[in-house]
Amino acid sequence: MAAWQLQDFTSQCSGSRIWWLDDDIELCRQMHLRLQACGWQLTTFNRPDQLLAALQSAHPDLLLLDQRLPQQLGTDLLLALRSQGHAFPVLMISGLGTAEDRILGLELGAQDYLVKPFHPRELLLRCEQLLRNEQRTTITPRPHEQQLPLGDLTFLPHQGVLLRPDGPALNLSRGEASLLLALYRAPGRTLSRQQLARASGSLAPRSERRSRSIDMRLSRLRRLLGEASAGRLQIETLRGHGYALRIEPAATATPEEKSR
Repeated sequence: MAAWQLQDFTSQCSGSRIWWLDDDIELCRQMHLRLQACGWQLTTFNRPDQLLAALQSAHPDLLLLDQRLPQQLGTDLLLALRSQGHAFPVLMISGLGTAEDRILGLELGAQDYLVKPFHPRELLLRCEQLLRNEQRTTITPRPHEQQLPLGDLTFLPHQGVLLRPDGPALNLSRGEASLLLALYRAPGRTLSRQQLARASGSLAPRSERRSRSIDMRLSRLRRLLGEASAGRLQIETLRGHGYALRIEPAATATPEEKSR
């Protein structure tokens, strides 16, 4: 790759997780270095089942989705993802460039559509625009919020990481990290579903897909917190009011137990 192609582009969304599903392995290889040079974390998949398996434990901030995939069209996969409540932005990439193809991709839930062959810089600019649009709707960590204590856990909101005293670190999606940050900033208070949806970028008027995405994010975040804290860190549901973060103190050993 020419040196000029690696220069003159600085992302304002450094650290964003970009997933790319495309069976063109050589194209992904050629663009991998360029996307990483922007400060983005790139993960590539060559089959839909690989992507679906990864979604069981993590979520991207942006998905690049090829239209012609092995055994499945990208638009069919996109429709399935949206019906399941996945609300992350999607950039469709396809060699099919007719108006009907572009319209279909957008109607099924893609935020943008890029026709192959494309200029590398155009891909970068479109990724940057979609990531910025997503960030504008979400709560973001402040400069002093580097390490936030959550019981025995430590939350790194800038990295979207949960550290625990023993065991591997847990990676959160941008939406999940924004949810946790909103709850952390409201100690002892209840946040409405709408407040959390706005904080995590899941709020869109009259959008059932976005409505379901907040439930999915809350469910996964609740599970991660419970497992990492042995149940002492919980997102409590107050029916008809909203949600609140509750931290139960660790059980204190009795004098007799300490002496054993």
